[in-house]
Amino acid sequence: GSRLDMDGRRQPSALAYQPSGSSRSWSHGMCREDARQPLPSELDTVSHPRYIIAARDKRSVRYIGKGNHGYDVGAIRTDRPCPARCALYYFEATVLDAGERGALCIGLAGESFSLHRQPGWEPDSFGYHAEDGRKYTDSERGEVYGPAWGAGDVVGCGLVNATRSIFFTRNGQHLGVAFSDVPPQLYPTVGLHSPNEAVALNFGEAPFAFDARGHVAALRRESEQQAALHHAPAGLVAGLVRSYLLHHAFADTLEALERDSRAADMDVDAAAGAGRGCTPAPRGGTSSATCEGAHAAAGGEGGQAGDAARRGEANGVKRPAPSPPLDCPPLSVSLPARGARGGGACPKARGGGGGGGRGGGWR
Repeated sequence: GSRLDMDGRRQPSALAYQPSGSSRSWSHGMCREDARQPLPSELDTVSHPRYIIAARDKRSVRYIGKGNHGYDVGAIRTDRPCPARCALYYFEATVLDAGERGALCIGLAGESFSLHRQPGWEPDSFGYHAEDGRKYTDSERGEVYGPAWGAGDVVGCGLVNATRSIFFTRNGQHLGVAFSDVPPQLYPTVGLHSPNEAVALNFGEAPFAFDARGHVAALRRESEQQAALHHAPAGLVAGLVRSYLLHHAFADTLEALERDSRAADMDVDAAAGAGRGCTPAPRGGTSSATCEGAHAAAGGEGGQAGDAARRGEANGVKRPAPSPPLDCPPLSVSLPARGARGGGACPKARGGGGGGGRGGGWR
């Protein structure tokens, strides 16, 4: 089976274990599925060098060169780059034969990468090499990273888009972050460089040795924990919510928010009055009691002024509405007529400029 991706091309639906094909994200009430992006699903058998041959399934490859010098490497990449709008893209390679020297490599490389070189030897390429377990990028010396690997091992490579970081796995074990802040448009790539080396690639059509989906869940938990460490003042959050609703013209929601806010203010006033021995007025009604005795005992012009304001509100005179966020006009003025289009009357909430912004209609 297959499905159409964003470019209208057939996308294999058999990549059931690929985490980037099953993740979902929500933005402004719209669901975006990673599966709509083109996913690497097979090896590019058109542009590979002559030192390797690919199987008909386009997921297995064998080295047939001699491996005598640094420019007779047989590297091959996938038909598409890693998707950019997903939490994690991951693939694995199983070593079918380590050949004479086990000069294998797995990693990611840019579109301009030379396929006659090992991933990691050239700029914009990143590799984990089998013979020494070192990680390489734009260097032939490499750095200490993980264990060496060979025949029978399953080695994986993952790209975390949020941090643009690359990690590798060996037989299901996460080896740690190898590279950070890597560029976009990287292709899954493997390199072979000694006679009879052979690997088979898994892009998600079969279960991975590494728990890729579990790793995605762990990344999300870590992100939520980091967000929870940063506490924003309640007033700031309320202002941001009001500005958002005003900008997108969600009139009913904004009206309900303001109504609940006023009710909460009245509850606070009532609780404060009860603490001074006052009898609070019912919402929307007329006060049947005064706090003159209690306020006289408390004394002070401030208490009398506050009592006068509360008596005025109880008799139907509403207090001034609190200042809107971001110095916007009062809500009764800024809301456009129902059915009107436009970005709202608060230029600061839109980031500057007058009308004519995004319109959303009333919700």
